[in-house]
Amino acid sequence: MSYRRVVIFLVAVPVSLLADAVQAQQGTLQSWRQASRSPDRATPSRSSRSSSDYFDDDDDDDDTFLGSLLGSILDGIFSGGSSESRSREVYDDIDATPVEDDESINSARSYLFSVAADDDDIIGSYANRLHQEATLRTRFEYQDDFDSIWQLGFHTLFEPVHNSIALDSEVNFWREQVGSSQHDELWTGDLNLVIPVLSSERFVARFGAGMNWLSDRIGTEFGINATVAMDWFIADPWILSGEMDFGSIGNSELFHGRFTAGILYKHVEFYTGFDYFEIGNFDSRQLVGGIRLWF
Repeated sequence: MSYRRVVIFLVAVPVSLLADAVQAQQGTLQSWRQASRSPDRATPSRSSRSSSDYFDDDDDDDDTFLGSLLGSILDGIFSGGSSESRSREVYDDIDATPVEDDESINSARSYLFSVAADDDDIIGSYANRLHQEATLRTRFEYQDDFDSIWQLGFHTLFEPVHNSIALDSEVNFWREQVGSSQHDELWTGDLNLVIPVLSSERFVARFGAGMNWLSDRIGTEFGINATVAMDWFIADPWILSGEMDFGSIGNSELFHGRFTAGILYKHVEFYTGFDYFEIGNFDSRQLVGGIRLWF
């Protein structure tokens, strides 16, 4: 072993341990906040909130910013079109066999409909949505690192049947315990336009681009995002899903990866898996569990 490698090793190990110590001392969320912002915006100004008051000693019920942010995003997603047009069915009685002459219907979606004909207990009335104008998938989940951080997440994919472009969006609320009685919290999310790039009867992959955001009491930071996701229907009723995001948030790079395995029963999928989220050099690794609704 050369002297150069020894020197690199002796320097790299203490630096890595120091970074872990800094992250543990100030908290992962605060590390994300500082990494995404310039130093003068990484902490609250005196006019808005003192640094000692930044962390919550208990639940802050009168802080309406977080709720208003989530409400505005959800209103923007679901305001377009009437519920009647989104759920309109062309036929009252649907034949069990998928329509083969409609080339615009994604083959992976057609596979889901055909499964309902084989086993009505798996997807059931989902086959009746074969000819509707659009499909909507929404998931609600809880994540936990079983140490100090937990997260609540909401994701939606709105995919018109007759249009290859889909709207993909997610909103995540993060809460971290810092010290014995203090908590830190912030919101992250993204908004993307995606298209199917690979598909078969049991597999579909999507690729797209859009924006990332991070928001807290200080303000909101934005960045660009590239995303790739897949759903693999390996065997009835099992579904494997994965997703990766590459992009930026403020002044730092962002990476997000997740993998889940689920069981689909009628309109509802129950899933569990692993989620990795990184901003700058600071990351969170969590187990995830939730439900995904197929409409």
